[in-house]
Formats: sequence, C-alpha cells, structure tokens
Amino acid sequence: MHTVHPAGSATAERPTGSSPARVAVAGATGYTGQELLRILSRHPAVNIVAATSSGATAARRLPALARLWNGAIEPLAPEKLATEADVVFLALPDAAAAEIAPGLVDAGVRAIDLSGAFRLRDESVRAKWYPDTHRMPAGVVYGLTERNRAGVANARLVANPGCYPTATLLALGPVLDADLLAAGSDIVVDAKSGVSGAGKTPSERTHFSEVHGSLSAYGVFNHRHGAEIEQGVGDPAHAVTFVPHLLPLDRGILATIYVRLKPGTTEESLGAIYERAYADASFIRLVGAALPEIKHVAHTNFCDIDRAGRDRLGDRQPGEGRVGPGRAEPERDAGTSRDGGAAVSPVGTILLKVGGELVEDPAHLGTLVSTIRTVTASGVALVVVHGGGREIDAALKTAGIVKRQVDGLRITDEPTLDIVVAVLAGAVNTRFVAALGRAGVAAVGLTGADDGCGMAKVAPPHRTVDGREVELGRVGVPLEGASTRLLDVLLREGFVPVVSSIGVAEDGRLLNVNADTCAGHLAAGLRVRRLVIAGATPGVLDDSGHTMPVLESDGLSRLVTDGTATAGMIAKLRACEHALASGVNDVVIVDGRDQRALETALRLGAPASATQIRALSQTTS
Repeated sequence: MHTVHPAGSATAERPTGSSPARVAVAGATGYTGQELLRILSRHPAVNIVAATSSGATAARRLPALARLWNGAIEPLAPEKLATEADVVFLALPDAAAAEIAPGLVDAGVRAIDLSGAFRLRDESVRAKWYPDTHRMPAGVVYGLTERNRAGVANARLVANPGCYPTATLLALGPVLDADLLAAGSDIVVDAKSGVSGAGKTPSERTHFSEVHGSLSAYGVFNHRHGAEIEQGVGDPAHAVTFVPHLLPLDRGILATIYVRLKPGTTEESLGAIYERAYADASFIRLVGAALPEIKHVAHTNFCDIDRAGRDRLGDRQPGEGRVGPGRAEPERDAGTSRDGGAAVSPVGTILLKVGGELVEDPAHLGTLVSTIRTVTASGVALVVVHGGGREIDAALKTAGIVKRQVDGLRITDEPTLDIVVAVLAGAVNTRFVAALGRAGVAAVGLTGADDGCGMAKVAPPHRTVDGREVELGRVGVPLEGASTRLLDVLLREGFVPVVSSIGVAEDGRLLNVNADTCAGHLAAGLRVRRLVIAGATPGVLDDSGHTMPVLESDGLSRLVTDGTATAGMIAKLRACEHALASGVNDVVIVDGRDQRALETALRLGAPASATQIRALSQTTS
C-alpha cells in the first residue's frame, strides 16, 4: 500500500513510474463530491483531471480541500469530460446523472454514478422512484463492492448503492446468502441518518432549529430506499418494513435490523458465517458483542457490524436467534443517497496471456517482469496466463517423444502430457513467479486444477481448415462457468495470479489446454476490461506482412478461412472471439518483447504496433 501525503498541487504525490487513471468528478461541490475529491486526491492510482459543478454556472470555493486539492471547479460540460477522463464520477442529482451517464458509456468512458438513477433493475419500480431515467445502458452493475467486487471492477457503469441500502444489505447479506431466515420472517429495518443525507439543498425539515435536540421519522412506507432494499433481499416471501429517522448529527447511519432466524441457529454459527463472508473485506469490521456507534465510523469508510442474536426482551438466547443481525453504520457520506468513499473501486482487471518465448528467454523475461511491476504499481489488477511451448519441445526431444501439432494445437498422448505438466506447472511457472517476486511483485503460481479455475473436458476431434478431423488426445476444452473464486480472492488481496494452462476434468484427470484458449475463457469468466495476448509478433499481419491495427470480431473467422491467420494465430483468434462474445471490452495482440508497446496495452491504451480487436456491437452502438 502506498502512503500518499497531501501536496500543494492538484495531484498528490504518486508512485514513481506510475501512470494513474484520468478521473473527473461531476458535481464536486456537493457533500458527496467534496468527499470524493478528498479521497481521490490521496489515491495513488488516480490523476484528477477535472472537477465540475452540477450545472453550467460557476461554483463556490471549497476551503475544506485546501492543500489537498487545489484545482479549479469548472461548469459542467459532459462532452469535455468524455474526452479528458478515463473514469467519471457522477455526484449529480438523479435527473442530471440519468441524462449524462449513457453518453459517457457510449463514448467508452467508465462512469460511476452516485445518484439513484440506475440502481433499480425493475423498469416499473424504477419509473416510480426515478422517472427521469429514460435509458438504462447495457451492463449496469449495482456497486455494493463487498458483495460484487468482480462485477464492480469491470463494469462500464456502476450504480452506487444508496446509504440506507448499503448499511442494511451489508448487515443482512450473509444471513440471506446462508439461507438462515425462518420461513415467512419479516425484515424490519429501523435506520437513523445524519442530516447531510438530505443533500446540500436546505429545507424546512433539515433546518437547524427543526433538527437540533430532536429525533424524527420520515418517509414512512414511502422512501425510495425501501424499494432498493427489497431488490437486494430478492425474496418477496420476506416482507421488508423500512422506517428511516433523522438524527441531529451531520453524518453517519445506524441501522438496526430485526429478523427471525431458523431454529438451531446459534450465535457461534452466525458469527462464523459473518467471518467467512467478510474475511477479505477491508472496510468491514465485525465488532462481535460490542454495539457499534456512529462516532466510531464517522469520517472513515468503515462499516461496523454486530451480528449477535437476542430474544425480544433483550436477554441473550443464542440457541433461538429470534432477533438477528444487529447494526451496521457505514460513514458512507453521512447517509446521503450519493455515496463518496463507497464509489472508489479498482480501475479494472486485465488478463495478460504470455507466450512461452517470453518467459523462456531471460532477456525477454526481464522486460516482461519490469513491465508487470510498473503497471501493477499504478493500480492495474492483473491475471497472467502463460505458455511454454519451446521448453516443452526441448523436453520432448530429450525424452525421445515426437512433437505433433495441428493448427497450433499440440496433439497430446499420455507421455506428452507428463512432459507438459512438468514443464508448465513446474519449471516455467515457478521460474516466472520467482522472477516477479524478486522484482517486488506479489505473485502466486497456479494451474487450472487449483479450485477448479481450469475445469475442462476432453476436446472432440479437431476439424482443420481443409476439413480433416484429427484426434487431439489428452487436450482439454475449458468449460463455461469454471470457478473464479480463488482468482477473485487473490486479486482483492493485491496478488498477481500466474496461471499455467493445465486443465482438470471432472474426474480429476489433468488435460493440456492451449494457453490462448485458456486465457480467452478465463478472461470471459472474470469479465476483465481487456485481454492482452503478448508473444513474439506485433499483431495480426496482412498479406504484405504489415500489422492490421484494428479488427472487428465478425471478421476473425474470415482471417482463418482465407489463410491470413495460420498455425498459432488461429488459436489466438478463436480465444479473442470467445472473450469478446462473453463481454470482454477488447483484445490487444502485441509484441511482448517491446516494453513500451506492452505497457501501453496494459494501461488500456492502443499501441502503435499492435492489433486491437473489438466486438462489432461496441463499434456500432
């Protein structure tokens, strides 16, 4: 973790050699926008390129941010944001966010919306509470990060949760996941918020004289966050009663949630469920029997949760669990419907497939490791899949086994498989991980057998371009829906998973999976921002030997059938097709020996000497 100190410039001190994401904040003068600027100004992977008011007029000064962020507040200009920023946070009123966000997404910008405009999935419910949302862009992800980290990291548009739903669903989620609610149990949410949750615009209800020394309920049975909580619960069999209250505090939320648990649920088993659910959640603190208090979380991004069971009179009855998960109060920008800290999430995950020629040559390996160290230090989350063909060929020759291939796929009998496993999962993977470790990169070596991330089936006979069918032997085809749980955990903890392309069948037998094929399926399963295929070629070459800079997905098969792509490039293009069809934004095939080109690709740029392949729908939308 980098410690970044306040600076007098618009951008705080950054790690040496990093290239931060270009970030803009629209609506920076509200309570949420100011909180965002405070957090982002200290983030090592962020360069704040713009901050705007909520409209076309100039905005007030922000003295609270002096010496943290000294940039100028500009009038809101969506077209300018779309050209200057990689990521735009929308701390705007619902109607403004609903109007601006789709255009930003169309322009290829990631949008993180802190309003309520895109939170509700059901169209009729959304029309009731957010009538100005006329268009719901494809792929909107509900941004409760602790419960959907992978989806948030790779989404084009993140709908940040409301304040009350954040507190409620973080506290209630583990019980719902474990199916511990008694049949027909109601869910009663008694929640209390600080005044800034109502936003900056004053009203009679939020006037100092009305709030000071008082506690009042409001929006009873008629608060839009009730619909959002019901959506998060997802089961109409458990009716939700949600009553918000206004506290005479400036920020913070206390939510007390009452449910009936299934008979036999003990306080110990309940505690174990919460420990497992939030073992990797940096901002969740489980406080056990100590009751949380707002003052312990105000001005932080923590959510404290007490999950003890109590009976209706308040005495402990762990065996009955009549009253369940207790209280959660995130700071979450004082209970506003437009979160600050909760909105800051990873810029995105990239999957890098590395050809064996790069990891087998010491000079190329040094370039590769240096590039990985640089981009991960700048905040890029990276998964690496590698091959090792030349080293496998050498080991086969030493063992007296004849190498056989068709269209870039290795025909694998039992003796060949033993060599493949020993080389890929043993020598190449271990050497690669050790080199990354020496460079200060926290890397973990894996195979597809680890937690089933490489589940595969035996490949059917391969049909060649000329129509022949060839048996491939112990070659695997990755299965859809293979587990990414282990990879998700490693990414959350800041590790770089380094995966050798060994698959595992349902019966536990190992299979040889082409590294490009493995990379395409893992990229699809993880829904990464980009798949980068790095080898010893600058990209896809045309008949004249020139790199084809941009391709669309619908033309890839034609490159195979007309003979433009041959041998190993065929497997690469098939992997590209699968990744793009499964929601990956784009693919770059790049010369991994060129450090500058590789680093540009891993920063989501378009290298001058590379082939960028995009889904057709993304170029015509």
